[in-house]
Formats: sequence, C-alpha cells, structure tokens
Amino acid sequence: MTIDDVPPSEDGDPYVPQMYAIAYHPKALSYIISLDRATIKPGTNFDLLVSQTNQRLLGWPYNTDCRIYQDQKRWRWYKSNYECIDKCLSRKLLRRCGCVYKHSEGERMTKWLPNTTDANWMQSRKFCKQIVNSTDVCHNTKAFDQQIARHSECSIKGICNNDCYEEYYRSEVKETFWDKDIDGTNETEKDDDYYFFGETPPLFTKAMKNESFGTLNIKRKDVADITYEHTREMIFVEFVCYFGGLLGLWLGVSILDMYHQLLVWWGEAPIEYRKWLDRQRVLMNAQVKPGSDNKNGNVSLISDNLKTYLSIGENVRNNDNKQEITNGYNTQYDNQYTRYQYN
Repeated sequence: MTIDDVPPSEDGDPYVPQMYAIAYHPKALSYIISLDRATIKPGTNFDLLVSQTNQRLLGWPYNTDCRIYQDQKRWRWYKSNYECIDKCLSRKLLRRCGCVYKHSEGERMTKWLPNTTDANWMQSRKFCKQIVNSTDVCHNTKAFDQQIARHSECSIKGICNNDCYEEYYRSEVKETFWDKDIDGTNETEKDDDYYFFGETPPLFTKAMKNESFGTLNIKRKDVADITYEHTREMIFVEFVCYFGGLLGLWLGVSILDMYHQLLVWWGEAPIEYRKWLDRQRVLMNAQVKPGSDNKNGNVSLISDNLKTYLSIGENVRNNDNKQEITNGYNTQYDNQYTRYQYN
C-alpha cells in the first residue's frame, strides 16, 4: 500500500480548516482522484484502520484473460489496468477537446503530450476547464464518465485487459478530538468513528481552529486479508492422469472386444466358405444340359438331394464335429450323385 499527499477534496466541509489530505492505493497503481482520501484537520488525531482484499486472475487462454502489468519488459508503458484505461481515455479526450483533465494521470501525460517543451504549458490550455453543471464532456468530468468512459472500447479485452494481481483497500477512520477551553486549562477527549465523508465531526472550538497540528496513525484491522484466486479447473498433472486413465480404459475394452470378434470370425469363416462352395457345386451340377434324358427322373432326384443337402448344411453349424461331418457328407453325396447320374 502506498500513501500519497493529495489536494483536499473539493466537496469537503468548508467550515473545517483543512491542512492536507492523503490517499492510499496499491504500489503499481497511481493515485486516482476517485480513491478514498482522508483529510487531516487541525487539532485532530487520525487513526486510519485498513483492511486488504486481493484478487488473482488467470491469463490467456482462460476467460479472465488478465495481463501482468508488473512485467515491465512486456508492458513498460502501463503499470496497471487503470493507467492503461486512463491514458486511452485521455487520448480520446485530447483528440476531441484538445485538452485533458487535471489529475495525476493528466500531469504525467505532460511527458508525451505535444509542446511539452513549452515553459507555459499550464497556460497553454492543455488542461480542460471545469465548469459546474455543464453537460459538455470537455468541461465536466461526470459528463465525460457518463457519455464516454463507461461505454468506451478502452476497457475491452485486447486493449486494456484486467490486472492479474489486484489489491483493494477498505478503510475506517477513527478521529479523536481534544476540546479545549478558551484558556486551554481543561482538556477532554472524544472519539467519533465514521467513514470518509460520512458524519460531520463535532465543530471545532475557537482554540482548536487556531491549532495547526494533526497526527495520523495507520493500523491494520483485526481481520484477515481476503484473497479471491481464480484457479485452473484442471491442472496439467490432473489432465494427464485423467486422459491417460480414460485412454487406457477405452483401449482395454476395445482390444478385448476385437479379440473376441476375431475368434468368432475365425471359427465361422471356414464353415461359411465351405457351405458357399458346396452350394455353388450343387447348383452347377443340377443344371440340365440340352438333349439330356429325363425319363429316369434324374433331375427330380438331384433336386431332392439338393434340398436334403441344404437342410443338413444348416444343422452342421450346431454340431461339435463340424469338419468331419461336412467332409463325410460331401463324399457320400458325390457318390450318390455319380451313381444316379450315370446309371
């Protein structure tokens, strides 16, 4: 955390003398005018109680698609996501209005704005003039935020990605006032806890207004820091183990199925092939040539034998001794066919 001295708030309490103000922010993030800031008032003992919240995102190819701005070798132009967006918006404002808003980023832009060598840069109208209640984006920061900043392409991915490491701070202010009498003889202590720009503290006495001192004590709250971390749904080791187990299971089942199927094909293929050859042989022998003698009923006898053969062939598959029965039938049938054909 870094604390900077900044100008007091413009909308602060005008009845309370203001000495100076402080703003706290991450180290990589420059002071932002919208950040909480505490005004040190004369005669006030300031206790600043701070708690921290962290966020850790993942870069490409994950959906968060963050950018490590702390890596100055790659992103030496920007130190944070806000600085990237602020410079992008400042460029848009400079092109449209010819000026930038006067804040910390605008002051740093003097390094690369044109005419930076001009000694009267502050008078060269590079800072936009603020006009209260104006709707012109060139003269009112609120109008600029509503019309341009909130709907700008500067915050989309690929231009100004989110920070991979973000820090947020929440604070609580505890003020202690020393009320003094006019003569300064009596002194009482009064505590008042409130947030920034919350309740108005008790009015200062005349003696307090004449005081010009103030103290600041920075303390951590008695609570643990909160960290939100986006992690990978599956790390590389888990992916390898999961994929390897799934691949092994699939290959194991596939090999067993292929082995059993090959056994089935190996056992049935010879039988089916022999049946096909026998059917072709019977069909060829059963054909009646022109001029043959049909008086003895040779054709009908062959047809009957063919039907008998086909019925026997269907039962061969269910017999344990398939090869012997098939061979024996073929020999017996060939002898019968020869005897009847040439009788």
